[in-house]
Order: sequence, then C-alpha cells, then structure tokens
Amino acid sequence: MALWFHHLGIVVRDDIEGATDLYCDLLEATPWKHGITTKEEHGHKAVVVSVGDSSLEILQPIHDRGWTGKAFTEHLAEKGEGLYHLCYFTDDFDVQLARLRDRGYQVTEGSETLVEGVDLRYAMLTPDQTRGVWIEIVDASNLPEDLVD
Repeated sequence: MALWFHHLGIVVRDDIEGATDLYCDLLEATPWKHGITTKEEHGHKAVVVSVGDSSLEILQPIHDRGWTGKAFTEHLAEKGEGLYHLCYFTDDFDVQLARLRDRGYQVTEGSETLVEGVDLRYAMLTPDQTRGVWIEIVDASNLPEDLVD
C-alpha cells in the first residue's frame, strides 16, 4: 500500500492544554482517548485531536535534552509556533523507506513507545530535503485500529 496522510504536527511554546482547547473549539475536534502524554526521555508533551478524517498532533517541548525537545525548542526560536511536520502512514514501511533511499533521500529511523503496549516505528525526512517541513513516515502495520484511523 502507498502512503496516506494521517496528521500534521503543530508545535507550541507552552500551555498545551490551552492549545488543545483552542483547536478543539475552533475545528470541532475531539482529543484522542489517550489524552496528553509526556515523553520525558524525548523532551516533549503531545496530544492528538481528531479533525474529520485526519488529525492534529500538538507538541510542546518540556526541556531540550531529548532529541525532539531540542528540535522543537530550536524550531520555536527560529520560526515560532505553528506547523512542524506532516505525517504519513504506510503498511509497507520498509518498502517505502527503501524507495526513498533509492531516490537519494536521507531517512532517519526511530522507534518509541507510543502508549503502553504500542511500539511505534517511524522515519523522518529533514526540512532541508523537503523545503522547510519535517516529513514523518509511520509504520502502521502493527498499530491498533483506533490509532490508524
């Protein structure tokens, strides 16, 4: 299967709760049942809200020791709050990454525990390759259905 758009990521300086309330009110969005998660080891908080058939991921750095916390802090200093990344899901993760690498893109792979019992494989394309926006590709093949929709 090819890639399909899943969500866009928005980075905020602080008050992730207020940002969540704003987007839920503005877009008639609904927060996912997992609520706001804190990834201390990565340096950020995150919450996903459903908007129609897609989602927004709201991200807030909590420190700059983890790679994402540092990246979000740098983004905020350079560009301010707003669009950070586009995220695409795929059921054929390894094939998609091989395709991108064959075309000369540098792809960085990672993994983390998304929520208890759910490990997430992902890859990132840096903004210098994509005209200013991070591109995230997620392996959807082992995710629970409520996280893929």
